[in-house]
Amino acid sequence: MTGYSDPLYAASLAEFGTPRLLPKSGGWILERQIPGTPFKDAMGCYPLFSCKDWSKLGEDIKALEGELVSLALVTDPFADISAENLAEIFDVCVKFKDHYIANLSHPIHTFVRKNALKYARSSLKKVSIEHCVNPKEYFAEWFTLYQFLIDRHQISGIRAFSEKSFDILLGTSGLEMFIARFENKVVGAELWLVDRNIGYEHLAAISPNGYKLNASYALHLTVMNYFSKSLGYLDFGSGSGLKPGADGLTWFKRGWTNETKPVYFCGCILDKEKYIQIVQANKLANTNYFPLYRAGEYE
Repeated sequence: MTGYSDPLYAASLAEFGTPRLLPKSGGWILERQIPGTPFKDAMGCYPLFSCKDWSKLGEDIKALEGELVSLALVTDPFADISAENLAEIFDVCVKFKDHYIANLSHPIHTFVRKNALKYARSSLKKVSIEHCVNPKEYFAEWFTLYQFLIDRHQISGIRAFSEKSFDILLGTSGLEMFIARFENKVVGAELWLVDRNIGYEHLAAISPNGYKLNASYALHLTVMNYFSKSLGYLDFGSGSGLKPGADGLTWFKRGWTNETKPVYFCGCILDKEKYIQIVQANKLANTNYFPLYRAGEYE
């Protein structure tokens, strides 16, 4: 198992919940204490739930009934299961976001936005891109870059990964790191997770000078050329926020891709009596958030 399916990936998120293997499907979830109660619920690993055998997921979830209060997750855009089948397993199944996908069966220059290629080629005259054989050797540079990202965008919660989390992540099977250098200083980096014939852009961070040098363009073009030799698809993820659309990140991702695939937010109540008990005890108003007792957690 590699990428999001690797046990080490789940272990890298252990500060946010106890990793638990779903034995039949081969996916990982994070068990969490529900604040103010003796009960537990679970969530899929951030940002995507991936598993080996989607046809067995329903059996795994059935086995959790009565043991956990609820489960919520966001599906892999390449999940081998239909929205209709997901709706049969979960109480809630709604389209969450579109992910921007590069289908590498087409030549890169035929679909990447022309000005993106222009910026990338110009940047590559100034910066050099390195594919890191041992990502852990660059832990300090990566952590410094990511701290700048946290400060720039005021990131908190599960996306504000700790040193311990990154130490485990950088050893995950299928992880590929690319760094951008200018005058021998690291000014940008991207982390990708590879599973099957798909590369998933997991995280990227750019220094202030890296932004001036358009290092993100140089990184993207180099990464695409590198993976075009071995992979079929690249998943660049979606825009920022719960409802991405006209934001700059969405515009940037679209410029490198030629397809979209939906991801679905799925949730199910595993112990109805306890779920109602928690909601009533906290006098929670009914909203579309699931689970209701965690409303606003990631807003």
